[in-house]
Amino acid sequence: GDGNSCLGQGNILASVVLDINDEDSVESFEPPPMSMGSSPEALCCCRDGFIVAIIRRLSLVFVYDFSNGDLAHVGKCRLNQYIVDAAIREGDAHNGADFVELVMLVSENEDPKDGRIASIKIGRTSRRSIQ
Repeated sequence: GDGNSCLGQGNILASVVLDINDEDSVESFEPPPMSMGSSPEALCCCRDGFIVAIIRRLSLVFVYDFSNGDLAHVGKCRLNQYIVDAAIREGDAHNGADFVELVMLVSENEDPKDGRIASIKIGRTSRRSIQ
């Protein structure tokens, strides 16, 4: 290499097609005015084996667990608001289960210049679920 490249293409470990064409995801939310623009259309957050894919305009959140080396679907939810940004952080252990917390800034539907913080706790338990 020339020393200027900091990214490289690696092996594909797992892949999945996100189901965005179900009856609950017909509505699309317009992005609020943002200085950084509305790109990218999707966000990806990873923490402790959890992989979260977010389709911002459709307000869809997909959660997968990759901790065992296989991509296992944990859950899917719709927030019904444009998702401006998201981050994932370590959560507290609760009832013996490992948790991470997805924290998002979502735009208000009535006033796109206003927003709120939304949080989803994601746990790895004997049954997979989004809380």
